[in-house]
Amino acid sequence: MKTLVVYYSLQGNTRLVAQLVAEAAGADLLELKPVEDVNPRGFMKYVRGGSQAIKGLVPELEPVTVDPQGYDRLIIGSPVWAGTFAPAVRAFFRNHPPGDRQTAVFCTHRGGQGRALEQMQEQLDRGRVIGAKGFSRVLRQDREKLAADIRSWIETFPV
Repeated sequence: MKTLVVYYSLQGNTRLVAQLVAEAAGADLLELKPVEDVNPRGFMKYVRGGSQAIKGLVPELEPVTVDPQGYDRLIIGSPVWAGTFAPAVRAFFRNHPPGDRQTAVFCTHRGGQGRALEQMQEQLDRGRVIGAKGFSRVLRQDREKLAADIRSWIETFPV
């Protein structure tokens, strides 16, 4: 099954998980990049990013380098911002609806995933969602343990 891991990452947590998911699933990677992104430095990233997430804003994304329509399965990842998923992922859902493909979602957070996974699944047809998982404090975890946890999650997906 041809699989694409789609993700947005501001500080590298979600990027690391996406890379490990792609390795475990034998998948391709697509990083979402807003045309105007939040500055990843300083306290204001929380204010600006959280405000955008709460308001449900949909930023313009740079053109994608891979056509998601050419894949049977999508695995979509986002950091948690203000208890929900990042606006760049909202833009992906709007611009590239998954249709009938199998879809899994994941989020990264520092200890509270809020309703991010639920809300990501609400953007999809829950009947097509084959998995949802949150990953906490990713960059502080042992990489081998994290990779093993991801492999175990991927193994739960239908063939």
